[in-house]
Amino acid sequence: QSLQKGHTRAGIVVTALHETYPGHHLQVVRAGQLRGHKLRGLFQSSLFSQGWALYSEEMICESGYCEDDRVRMFQLKDLLWRACRVIIDVGIQTGKMGFNEAISFLVRKAHVERQHAVADVRRYCADPTRPMSGVVGKVLIEELLEDYKAAQGNSFDLKTFHDELLSHGAIPIELIRMEMGIPNTRPVGRRNRRHGS
Repeated sequence: QSLQKGHTRAGIVVTALHETYPGHHLQVVRAGQLRGHKLRGLFQSSLFSQGWALYSEEMICESGYCEDDRVRMFQLKDLLWRACRVIIDVGIQTGKMGFNEAISFLVRKAHVERQHAVADVRRYCADPTRPMSGVVGKVLIEELLEDYKAAQGNSFDLKTFHDELLSHGAIPIELIRMEMGIPNTRPVGRRNRRHGS
């Protein structure tokens, strides 16, 4: 029973969106279909792969699929957890946050069960920068989407954007942006407007 604590039935929908379709599974399948780019089929930037999965969750929920308030609440709780990962990842890697402090932060701020927080923080210590890649990647994809919309004007089509985005494999998002011919006009360090600038 203690292992089930912190996991709810409402989370099944969010996990399915993140891990399967349109999240990681779709992205990996599309990367495997690349022709003439063997390295791209094998290489994965966690910024893209984790960012895409998190972007997919929110996109589908915002489209009305997550009608059950419990599912939407779980998705938002998970987003809070992932935002906390950014703070912890930077804190641990810069020496400004200790192991136990990071666990307490997750329990207090993201309402993660303590045993899960311990396992998470161990993983964060072993794999620096990966914990923050979901939120950072999602923001970069959203910025690319905004710029793509502006460039396309009235001819913008979301499906076309997603198809083109996934057609480059899981290389870093800034390289995908270059291949799509969408310049990044934001000053370095400027935050995405949707997240407060």
